[in-house]
Amino acid sequence: MPINVNPLPPKPVITAGGLTTFCEGDSVLLTSSDAVGYLWSDGKNTKNIYAKSSGSYTVNVTDANGCTSDESDPVNITTIAGPAKPVITVTGKTEFCEGESTILTSSDGDAYIWSNGETTKTITVQSTGNYSLIVINEYGCQSEQSDPFTVTENPLPVKP
Repeated sequence: MPINVNPLPPKPVITAGGLTTFCEGDSVLLTSSDAVGYLWSDGKNTKNIYAKSSGSYTVNVTDANGCTSDESDPVNITTIAGPAKPVITVTGKTEFCEGESTILTSSDGDAYIWSNGETTKTITVQSTGNYSLIVINEYGCQSEQSDPFTVTENPLPVKP
């Protein structure tokens, strides 16, 4: 009786569905070339996986004969931390009379998005409200939102 020796399936190829360097909290879809079975370096066994953390990802595939391929070339994933939660400091008073103002300043970042739509590190506030912001680093990663900072504008007394 002849013995059949089945060839190994070809080494799989991983395709990234986006950038392999991204901000923490994001992910990229990694797809293996076609096969019957899959075993990724993170233990998953599907054709597609979402890589969410830094590391080197590889896959082995299995064909219909139960033969397992050599390991794919690695795809390296790099996640970048967002900036620290910003801190707001005040120059002036947080409670002032109508017509006055105060200045709020963010801790360092590469870009700023204030709750009132301003996009500078320092803003001049002339009305009552809660002000907070998100800072963005050079890679486009966002911080968590700052704690709100309350400013109160008091009306002027009635003219005697």
